[in-house]
Amino acid sequence: MWYVIVAIIIVALIIWYIVQKKSANKVEVNPLEKYLNQEAVVTETISDTIGTGKVEIDGQEYQARRGGPGIIKAGTKVIITAVGNNEVTVKPAE
Repeated sequence: MWYVIVAIIIVALIIWYIVQKKSANKVEVNPLEKYLNQEAVVTETISDTIGTGKVEIDGQEYQARRGGPGIIKAGTKVIITAVGNNEVTVKPAE
């Protein structure tokens, strides 16, 4: 009878190990990361004091923040410096 308990414990440990190994391989990647250090165009004036602003990247519009104080007017080319969930941080292109 003791061998049944030992077998159950061994099977449980094997299953636990397999589940842990599979979950460790899953890495969630932000789809916006591919746009880091790329150029975008401001479609709505970016102002951190008001909390508004949008940029267009590959035909999609995303919320945008400026990486410093001030505003960036619509039509300005910017560089994406950081990304979040459906939001990017930008600086004016030089």
